[in-house]
Amino acid sequence: MGENSRWRRDSRVQQWRIMKKYLLIAMIGFVSSSTCLAEDWQPVAATGDVLIWRPLSLASTVAGSAIWLVSLPVTVPSKSQGKVFDTMVKRPFKATFTRPVVDISR
Repeated sequence: MGENSRWRRDSRVQQWRIMKKYLLIAMIGFVSSSTCLAEDWQPVAATGDVLIWRPLSLASTVAGSAIWLVSLPVTVPSKSQGKVFDTMVKRPFKATFTRPVVDISR
């Protein structure tokens, strides 16, 4: 049993190291993306937008939809389901599908 728990701990440590590497790569991408915007270097900024921001916006749309559905029993009596829908679903959807590439202000 001791060997099995040691293997699990080693596996978690390895997963944590891999996750830290991906987070570091993402952070470098964010920094280089914003630096390129400042220098008006559009190709790299567009790549960061398409490869990083759009997938995150899509994930926000999916998660926001699930949260909106779960929150309906609370929002319907207060008649605020429209506001919650706009915030949790509509805005991330627009950021994913209708926003021009590299226009992060919308």
